[in-house]
Amino acid sequence: SLGVSHQVTPTLMLGFTAKPVFETLDQFSAGTVTFDFGMLAGSGPFSLGVSYSNVGGTLTFVTDAASLPTTLRIGMAYSAPLTGYTFSAALSRKSGGLTDLSGGVEYSVNSLLALRVGYSNSIGEYSSSLDGIAAGVGLRLQQIGLDYCYRPSATQEGIHQITAAYLIGR
Repeated sequence: SLGVSHQVTPTLMLGFTAKPVFETLDQFSAGTVTFDFGMLAGSGPFSLGVSYSNVGGTLTFVTDAASLPTTLRIGMAYSAPLTGYTFSAALSRKSGGLTDLSGGVEYSVNSLLALRVGYSNSIGEYSSSLDGIAAGVGLRLQQIGLDYCYRPSATQEGIHQITAAYLIGR
């Protein structure tokens, strides 16, 4: 994916991401590009964010087309002064009607290293108690960021996610 953000005012940022999506079913493959839009507002130790994900893009297998489910997310965070801890909570709603409630804690060990743990629960959908747990670590060195997250799963062997970022203009 490729994203860009802009600080509109000292307390308001807007962002945009374009991301490729690929899917394979049996011997058939499809690909598309979707877009995410977001806003982050902050005041002191508090912040509020809103995002709208998977806008546009349709996967077409032979003659069957399927739109990706869009997701609206609203979240807030509190960064406890002088402790290194940030607490967050979010509510997500997918276009199919599924609603997720999530929360997490990040501990910034120093300016280079952050440790994270979180939990997400889909309201109204059965899942194992392991399905919502996530843990990760983040590394920052000047403009370069590297994040790793692991989510265990009762139906899979676990999900590993790695994200790299380069911050331009900092």
